[in-house]
Amino acid sequence: MDADLLFTRGIVYTMDPRRPRAEALAVAGDRILAVGATAEIQAYKGSRTRVIDLRGRALLPGFYDAHQHQLYRGLSFKQVDGRADSIPALIGRVRERASQLQAGSWIEVRATTTAGLPNTGTQQGKTSTLRLRITRCS
Repeated sequence: MDADLLFTRGIVYTMDPRRPRAEALAVAGDRILAVGATAEIQAYKGSRTRVIDLRGRALLPGFYDAHQHQLYRGLSFKQVDGRADSIPALIGRVRERASQLQAGSWIEVRATTTAGLPNTGTQQGKTSTLRLRITRCS
């Protein structure tokens, strides 16, 4: 069977303790056909196979983006999404979160943009965090 894609001359991390690393990988559709040395994997090359020469770089399984911020993603579940089209919409989100908390609790509002809101001094594309303390709920 011809592969759709070959990765060659790299460091392929297999996550298999019996063979933790290989040099090349063959893929057809959404399936891995073979893992091994570049010379072995070349056998899967067909006329339409795309070959990516890793030039010694690493290939990691299961990561669609190697640039991740897990800590901040986890924290975002406790924060109010501050990306709002208007001040009333943002206040509504803060009120909703405040209704779920006790007086004296803190609310963090996180925004990655200030579009649609008055100029807060933050730059477009930057992240800003606002911390509010609940004194009363109404």
